[in-house]
Amino acid sequence: MTDPVNQLPRGASSGTGPKGPERLRLYFESGWAFLIPYLLAYLLYAGLRWPVNPVTGGEPMGPLGGNIGIFSTSLPGAASPFHPPCLLHVYWFLHLVHLLLGGMALVGGWRNSAALHATSTPPASPFARLQPVLPWLCLALLFYLPGLYLEFPSDPWQHYARTNEWSWLQTVTEHSYWRKSSYFLAYSVVGQITPPALQLKAFEFFSLGCCLLLCWQYYRLARTLGFGPPVAMVFVFLQTLLFGNFIFGFYRYYGMSSSVFAQLGAVAFVRVGLDALRGVPAAGDNSSRGKPILTWVLQWLQPCALLLLLTAFNHLQGLGLAGLGGAALVMWRLIQWRRTTAWWLGAAAVLLSVAAVLWWPRHPLINSVYRPAGWLTAWYGFNLFVPSSPAFGRAAAILGLFGLFNLAAGVVLLRRNHIVGWLTVVPVAALLLPCVAIPFASSLATRPAGEDIVVFSRMLFAIPAGLALVAFFAGRDKKVGARRPHAAPFAWLLLSLLALLVVPAGSRYYNRLFNLLMVPADDLTMRHITESPMVESLASKPRLEGLVQRPGDTFMAHGGILATPGIGYVMNATGATVILGTAKVVAVPPSLMTSAKLVRLRQVDASQILATSFPARLNLFSPYSLSAYLSGHWLLQDVALVHAGQDELFSAQSGFAAEPSHPQIWLEWSGPRGSQKIPARGARVAMESTTPEERGRLDSGSGEQQILAGDRLQLRPVMRTLNGNGWRLSLRVRGPGFDSQREFARRPSPLGPETWTTGEQLIRLNQPGRYTVELTGRVLWPDQTYVVRYFLEVQPAQ
Repeated sequence: MTDPVNQLPRGASSGTGPKGPERLRLYFESGWAFLIPYLLAYLLYAGLRWPVNPVTGGEPMGPLGGNIGIFSTSLPGAASPFHPPCLLHVYWFLHLVHLLLGGMALVGGWRNSAALHATSTPPASPFARLQPVLPWLCLALLFYLPGLYLEFPSDPWQHYARTNEWSWLQTVTEHSYWRKSSYFLAYSVVGQITPPALQLKAFEFFSLGCCLLLCWQYYRLARTLGFGPPVAMVFVFLQTLLFGNFIFGFYRYYGMSSSVFAQLGAVAFVRVGLDALRGVPAAGDNSSRGKPILTWVLQWLQPCALLLLLTAFNHLQGLGLAGLGGAALVMWRLIQWRRTTAWWLGAAAVLLSVAAVLWWPRHPLINSVYRPAGWLTAWYGFNLFVPSSPAFGRAAAILGLFGLFNLAAGVVLLRRNHIVGWLTVVPVAALLLPCVAIPFASSLATRPAGEDIVVFSRMLFAIPAGLALVAFFAGRDKKVGARRPHAAPFAWLLLSLLALLVVPAGSRYYNRLFNLLMVPADDLTMRHITESPMVESLASKPRLEGLVQRPGDTFMAHGGILATPGIGYVMNATGATVILGTAKVVAVPPSLMTSAKLVRLRQVDASQILATSFPARLNLFSPYSLSAYLSGHWLLQDVALVHAGQDELFSAQSGFAAEPSHPQIWLEWSGPRGSQKIPARGARVAMESTTPEERGRLDSGSGEQQILAGDRLQLRPVMRTLNGNGWRLSLRVRGPGFDSQREFARRPSPLGPETWTTGEQLIRLNQPGRYTVELTGRVLWPDQTYVVRYFLEVQPAQ
């Protein structure tokens, strides 16, 4: 019997493409095309630095309230500056357009289905038309009924915080994770909803939609591979149950994150690439000018490029997943074309690996840390098959017990050059090759402290979970015969359900059914904080009004609350406030950070602390977190420890003496006769008043440091403040025929002990004379301005 998965369709389609309603249907049926307008608008606003949030009661504002000229663009012949609409309003407009177009597509699809069933004999009932939707309704209930997974301090809290971070910002690039565009898409849907408890309920529906979109991509991938609708739907449910990391199901744990969109883009890229490779023009169809090849390239280049762009601006790991999937498709297609190509591919892999071992520049950590620790083998591939290796443990956390069976089925399918076998085996084989492992490990080693080597295993997300098992047993069932055609599928279904119930969720097994269905206790999800009246009150207040006139007022109205790092993190994540010194600590007792916060409180003026401290909740009923016990990702009693020290903060609100630590501001510079930056006089001396102070000459008085006309100077203003502060630093140089000013700004940040502010300004003073260099630094907490002046004498050029 011919294998439908490996059977190639005929060549290119006819020149007449879909038109009208058919284009609209394909636009939404793709599962990704309607996301592209949002991404393009997002990148446009990022490049032009146009505002993302509306501002009332003032002119367009910068990150901390000051005017930035790029927000006001003078058009030719215009009487007033051009004020572009904020990105949030653009997204709302796109939402409305897509709702209207989606309604039209649904109505048209329903009418076509009704007309098709009306012509059938006998006529189909309305229930028959709903049958294809019923499995998706069951899948939606599987995602919706357990609700959002917000067990503190799991990663979904971080994704929730990244979404609400947009409420404090005015430009795209100010966001700490602005390269992950889907957080703004989530913000445009739920960001304006208050109180936080209601916002989280709305977030459940947004997360549900994202998960269904990813499932739809897997469904379409299975259909493209040749599986019928029932088998494709079985695969969708199976990968929903098996896909994840450690004990955490992918959809439950990452449903609020940008990883869903990156995975969606990677899967769609594989599906589109499979269609493209199947439609490669045959050699006999190619004219002398190569038009069929050119037409084929132009036909598939645009969707592939857009999918890679969508993937890259949600999570860079998606590009690796798309690359592995694309490599699997190319290998399958080459061997489908000529079997002997397999030997050439093997030889190329060996030669490239030898070249990588001999000549690829390896990061020092590879030989000093990664190989001795067992991450890499003797030939510099990832050590995936030695149980004592940490790489084996990380790979097992992605694959799990069921993933190993799926991998074995993929190896069997590979013997028949089955495309599913290639999609399953290539990600594992690639990590074993030095030509892939050495560059990949070197790139990971360049990240902070080389700690991100552990994330190499995420490349195994490229394996469609359970697809090889479905392909293997679906092919076997065809050979069962007509005696008992339904016995084998029913038996496999019972065995699968039994395995999901019996296999443990813990280490080396990683059955994700537990995490997919569990509902954590309310106190473990910090619900008492998100539903507290104080947080609801803060969330209902405007966050940007008045920021142009008095930025300190808005910041202080939401920033003077005392809370332990964990409680403060939850409150910040709701978007209701910005609390200093918050953190989502993992594997470190949160009470240690509370003691540091108490010490830091001595550096804050008591008059700046509002009487809205959050008291600790004493009735925490859950002794520990079962998820923490099974995964080892955080402390078992983390939630209880998060509340430790809150009573001390509450009682210490007015008990500390004000010992303000003033910011420090100075200038460093370098001239044409020396690249070393020289601190100007008065450097690192705290300014004890807000009045201007002369710091003296900019040069040291020696002949070597004399500044001549025409010299190019590099000025480096420096400002040191307590972290949590927002700041604006202005550098102005004035002299004979010269007046230049530049500003540097930063939004408030709740992490770390202090902030060092730096900037670079390159100037050339062409006329001799006396020049003044003025530094103006402004901090928001407390709202103060510091001015420091230097002067310099520019001598005539010799």
